[in-house]
Amino acid sequence: MERQNEKVRSENKAEERKKFLKIYDLAKKHDPRLRRRKQQAEEEQKKKQEKREQDRIKKLLAQAKREEEERIAQEQEKKRLQEERQNQRLEQEKAKQAEEEIKREIRNICTPYSVLTQTLTKKQVGVKILAEHVEYVIARLDTEQQKKLIEKLKPIKSAEEFASVFNGEYSSLKKGIEVKAAAQQEEHNASQTKEGEKEWTHHELMLLSKAIALYPGGSQQRWVKVAQHVGTRTPEEVQHKTAEIRKKPIEVVPKRDEKEYFGEFKNAKDSGATTKKKDQEQKMQEQYQEQLKLKQQNAVRDVENWTNEQQKALETAMRTFKDLKGDEKWAKIAGAIGNKTKEQCLERFNYCKQLALAKKNAK
Repeated sequence: MERQNEKVRSENKAEERKKFLKIYDLAKKHDPRLRRRKQQAEEEQKKKQEKREQDRIKKLLAQAKREEEERIAQEQEKKRLQEERQNQRLEQEKAKQAEEEIKREIRNICTPYSVLTQTLTKKQVGVKILAEHVEYVIARLDTEQQKKLIEKLKPIKSAEEFASVFNGEYSSLKKGIEVKAAAQQEEHNASQTKEGEKEWTHHELMLLSKAIALYPGGSQQRWVKVAQHVGTRTPEEVQHKTAEIRKKPIEVVPKRDEKEYFGEFKNAKDSGATTKKKDQEQKMQEQYQEQLKLKQQNAVRDVENWTNEQQKALETAMRTFKDLKGDEKWAKIAGAIGNKTKEQCLERFNYCKQLALAKKNAK
């Protein structure tokens, strides 16, 4: 029963809702207030659409105007650049024509006094100038210098005077160019020397001579060991310097700067040095050669002249301190021997090692 009542209530409620919606639709359709409100909403919507359309059109027009202005500005800039290039080209052509006119004037002035080299006779020497020299001068003078040359040559009427003035200008110009070229070459050579291998010092040469005696030809990794002994050079540098020494006697450089010591001989302004100075130079060079030989002999003698007791002490110390490395090891060995430095101990070790390798290779 309750279910039937609930069903009836639901149906009545749905029916009433339909009636209410129908009444609402009729009121909405025929009520002047609702109609007016709807009409106002439609009009506002229409106005908003019209305003959006107007704004869009204004934006498009502004963009089109801006693009047109940019296009006009670009065309004007392009036209200005073209005119500027055209003016520059005209100015360059005008300047070139002026230069050619000046060159032509120099040739016209020099033509009556000039001949070709192959046609120059002995009688014409001193009264004629060479056409090749004329072109040389024209090619190397700037416009202002060419004008000054015209001012010098134009008033001259005598062939001898003309040849003298022109040849003087030619010689001065050629000399200046040669001096400038020599200075540039010297600067270039100096920069190349600076960038390349640095000069060997007196100390490095002494170390090199000593290392060559310690590590004779046939030694394994000879140049690596020589370079390590020198300490400041690569194996390639010591090998190159050794080859250079073999080709020509080495000039032993004193401890002071070589340029300072030999400056009076290398930079002597008087090319004809006196016999006395030459003898002094030769004597000094001989003294330095003897000094080098003596130091080389001392280096070899110092390595070879070890007593049996010193050799045994070295071998014992080598076994005792075999686990140590570097300077610490050789300092301990030198302390154990007592009257040898660590450098002398290392040189003796390398010397003995090279002797053993040489004997092994001989077999």
